[in-house]
Amino acid sequence: RIGGKLSEVIEDMRRFYEFETGRPLPVFKDVESISWGQPWEERVSHGLQNVMFLIPVVTPNFLNSQACRNEVLKFEAVCRARGVENLILPIVFSGRHLLRKDSDDEVARLIAKTQYIPFDEIWFTERTGGLWMQTIRGMVLSLIGIESTAEDQLSSSLARQATEDLA
Repeated sequence: RIGGKLSEVIEDMRRFYEFETGRPLPVFKDVESISWGQPWEERVSHGLQNVMFLIPVVTPNFLNSQACRNEVLKFEAVCRARGVENLILPIVFSGRHLLRKDSDDEVARLIAKTQYIPFDEIWFTERTGGLWMQTIRGMVLSLIGIESTAEDQLSSSLARQATEDLA
């Protein structure tokens, strides 16, 4: 619906991430990571248990999709269970006006509280343009910083659990 822009965002994020870290950025993208005939709910659930971040692409259709809503809520629960936070990193392609911290909609409220990327004014710009490239690079640098913080939080959480288990 948005002219392949999501694939371009993912491709550029992968390139910038590898450039900045020297490591590839593995991405679980449902339309690429789930084969035809596979039980998609099971694959998504497994994916949510095994990823570091959830980067939902938010549109009004996303907010109206029960499957998408469930992914956000399940991942948030996984993060809480791990003792880590701030690992939902939304990219808002449209519907930013629906995201309010006082919303009655639990998912819209959760996304509004994150440091989401407002891509609604960027996705129609030239991919090789400065605004696009600066935004993608900023996303990747934030991702790297959050990744480091999350690893520290996870280590602390695991150490706390180990101490509690010994007590």
